[in-house]
Amino acid sequence: MIEAGSFSYLNDTIYGIDINANLDLRIEKVSPGSATIYFTNGTLPHQTSTKVNPPNGFSIADFLGNVVPPFPVNGISHFIITDTRSYNITIGHQLIATLTVQNQQSIDLDDNLAHFEF
Repeated sequence: MIEAGSFSYLNDTIYGIDINANLDLRIEKVSPGSATIYFTNGTLPHQTSTKVNPPNGFSIADFLGNVVPPFPVNGISHFIITDTRSYNITIGHQLIATLTVQNQQSIDLDDNLAHFEF
């Protein structure tokens, strides 16, 4: 696996993965802290793609092995994920991606204060 960027639950940027010429996986924020994973037919430009059901053998599970069930929206399966868990995404038992939680805080300080780490 290679690091391929990050998905933010705080903005409206859609993260996409090209599975093949006819299939993309998309991750899109639903609300702060939750997102949906769904598939499209891979049409270019990406904004014109049509949502499709996942391929046979698709599965998403958190790192504890809990499988995320599909949630139908207009007849198309979506999968709801949250920012508190890490996930493995597989197609036909082949791991294609991992989503790993990165817990950290950005700290802003008054200009007159100093910080330290140890």
